Amino acid sequence: MLRWATPADAPELARVFFAAVREGPSPYTQAQRRAWLPEPPSGERWAFRLARLETVVAESEGRITGFMTVEPRGLHRSCVHFAGASGHRALPQALRPH
Repeated sequence: MLRWATPADAPELARVFFAAVREGPSPYTQAQRRAWLPEPPSGERWAFRLARLETVVAESEGRITGFMTVEPRGLHRSCVHFAGASGHRALPQALRPH
C-alpha cells in the first residue's frame, strides 16, 4: 500500500533510511557507510528535513518498508530508500509519470 507520510512516521522513516544506507546495496565500504551515518537520524533536525519534502511511504503488513521523498516544487526525487530485500519496487513505479 502507498500513502503520504505523516509527522508520526518520522521514527519509522529513520529506521528504513538507516537500514537502506547501512545494509542495502552500495558502492561504498562499510567503514564509509558508518562514517556517513553512524546512527539512525532523529530529533528536530530529522523532522525538519522531512517536513520540507513530500514523502510517500510503502507499507506491508502495517510496517513501512520504503519511502520516496520529492521536492514540493516539482517531480525531482530527493531520495528513495527501502529496508531489506523485501522493499517495495512498486513505489518508484507508482510515482512515475504516465
